[in-house]
Order: sequence, then structure tokens, then C-alpha cells
Amino acid sequence: MLLAALLFAVGLISGAGIGLALPDVAMALGLKKEGPSLSVPLAPGPQVASADILPLPRVIEPANAVEPAFLIAEPLRHRKGDLGGLRFAGLKGGAAPSPAAQPAAEEPAEQQVAAVFEDRLPEGELVTGSVTKTPSAPAAAPLEEQQVAALAPPANEAIAEQTPLLGPDAPQISLILDDLGLNAAAARRALKLPKAVTLSFLPYGEATSRLAAEAREAGHEVMLHLPMEPLGDEDPGPKALTTGMSPAEIEEAVRYNLAAFSGYSGVNNHMGSRFTEDVRALIPVMRVLREKGLFFVDSLTSERSRAGEVGRMAGVPGMARDVFLDHAEGPDHLLHQLQLLEEKARKNGRAVAIAHPHDLTLEMLDIWVRSLAAKGIRLVPASEIIAQSAARG
Repeated sequence: MLLAALLFAVGLISGAGIGLALPDVAMALGLKKEGPSLSVPLAPGPQVASADILPLPRVIEPANAVEPAFLIAEPLRHRKGDLGGLRFAGLKGGAAPSPAAQPAAEEPAEQQVAAVFEDRLPEGELVTGSVTKTPSAPAAAPLEEQQVAALAPPANEAIAEQTPLLGPDAPQISLILDDLGLNAAAARRALKLPKAVTLSFLPYGEATSRLAAEAREAGHEVMLHLPMEPLGDEDPGPKALTTGMSPAEIEEAVRYNLAAFSGYSGVNNHMGSRFTEDVRALIPVMRVLREKGLFFVDSLTSERSRAGEVGRMAGVPGMARDVFLDHAEGPDHLLHQLQLLEEKARKNGRAVAIAHPHDLTLEMLDIWVRSLAAKGIRLVPASEIIAQSAARG
């Protein structure tokens, strides 16, 4: 009887303060269980739930069924004293609550509700669900759209919102998608990937200039995919750099290709297994890139490539790819390469991958890139890893 009376009193106090019904207080105290339950391990710092990672949180309705105004997007469960990172997901996914939905008190709603939680939460206990308005506040919009907006941000914002939660020492991956510009439909699928994916366009693609501009407008870092002579008889495309050219001809060809479109921050080689082995041929290339302030990513189409050495000698910032994701066909190979990429990033602190706009690759990358933050890996543009490497010397 004493326990029931105490529970009833706590329910009244909690219900008056933050709109929790009595059964929810009992649940928070561990005296009642309601299935299915949402289990989220506590970890240091705030946590973000995405619809593709966690189920939607159970919504705690107030005693008089007033619609909730806010959802807790991070964390889904709190301990007392763990509310410093509390952030509201507003009516349109991450936006601030509208003035009509704000509590009447002068202090910010976030601080006020956090203070209410601090006053009401038992020491060491967990609470889950949503923060709701008090019964006196006006009703909010339908909840279903709020849940979707809060837990499933737009594609290009999903990683950007989660990545800052990772510490500065988190492993980093740079993903470069090249061979773009020849197939407009494939390029536009690539544009829908998160902004941190770097997109590299062939200079001779008919739609390259327009597509590269669209990529920049979508927030992607853009590169130029410079055609170079391969071993064997594959055709790298028009105005490709070849070892048979004189230094002046190579420099002219480089400038011609760089003039194809604008707005790129760096270059990586298209094919070039023969050309990148030739130090003499690489010198005029690096001279122009240094003049233009561009970086160079060695696609490493040859294990004997000298591009990195010549670039460092010429003062051109750069790096070499670590993993080709789709140089062989089939989903099993692609899965293996993605796992290898993650392992390299964890082992070395960073890793660089190159992929191509094949249907299967785009389909699998669309899922994989959105899982990285949950795995503790940051997806970053190519220039970010290059800048960090240069800063370390």
C-alpha cells in the first residue's frame, strides 16, 4: 500500500510537471514493463537515432491526451545528470520549435525541460519516450510527420548531423566516385549520396560541365578525372596524357583538360598505369597542378606509380587511394572491399576508396555510407584528409 501511494504521488507530480501519465512513471521506476521495449545502450555523449538504425521511440501521452510538441532525438534514454546534450527535434526535423509550441517561461525551453527532468528523475533510473507539452499549451501538429522528420533526416544531411558527434580521433574514410560525366542518370544518382562523398568528373563527358555544377550546388566536393595513358590497349579518351608527348605537349594537354569545367579542388588520374610510372612525364603535370593550387589523388592503377613522389617533390598536396571498391564484379566482392576499407580506416586512422557509378555500386553505397556514423567512422571529403596529412607534415 505504501509503495502504491508513493507511486501515485510521484505520478501526480510528474504528470503536472512534464505531462507523463502514471503508467509511464511506473515504467521509468522499473515497476512496470510494456512491450515491445526499446533498449538503447548508454554511451558517453549524446546519441542520435535514425529510422534505419533504431525503431521509433514509444511516445508517452499525457494524462489528458494532449498531442506531444517535441520529440527527444538524442539520447533516447537518459540518466539523471546526463541531460547536457538534450536537443529537440522540432516540427520539421531538427528545426527549432515554433513560438506557439514554446513553454511560457522566459528561459529557453531546452533548459527548462532539462531542469524539470533533473527534478523529477530518480537517481540512476532510466526514462524513455518523448517530452510533451503541459495540458495548458495548444495542441501540436500530427505526430507521424514529426517522427519521420526527427529520426530520418534528408539524405544529404543524415551523415552531416551524426558525424560531429564523433570525436576528432575517430577513423575517417574518404570516398571518391569517379568516371562521372558520361552517363547523366548515373551521375544524378551519385548526387543523392551524402555531401561528404567526393565526385570526380571526366573532362570530355558531354554533360560534365552541367553535372559538375549540380554536384557543387548539392554540396559535394568536385574533382577532375584526368585521362592518362594505361598499360595495354585501353582507350583513356580524347586528349589523354601519354608518355610519347614532349613536356610542352603534356603541359598543353593538362591545361586543355583543366579548362573543360570549373569549380574542382583537385585531380585524380583516369587509367594512367603507364603514365604514372614515368617520372619525366609526371613533372609537367605537377608543375601545372601546383600553379593552379590543386591537389592530386593517385588512383594507384600501377603498383609502380611515382605520382606521389613527384607530387611531393613539386609541392603538390596529395594522397593515394587505399582500396578500389568495384574493380571486380559482383556483390560479394564489393562487400569484401567495403569491409577491407573499414578495417584500414580503423588500423591507420584514415582510408581512401575509389568507386565507379555502376548500378550495383550505387545501390550498395547508398546503404553503406549511411551506416558509418553508427560504426564510429567519419565520412569526409578528399580534401579534408589531404589537409590533415599536410598539417602533420
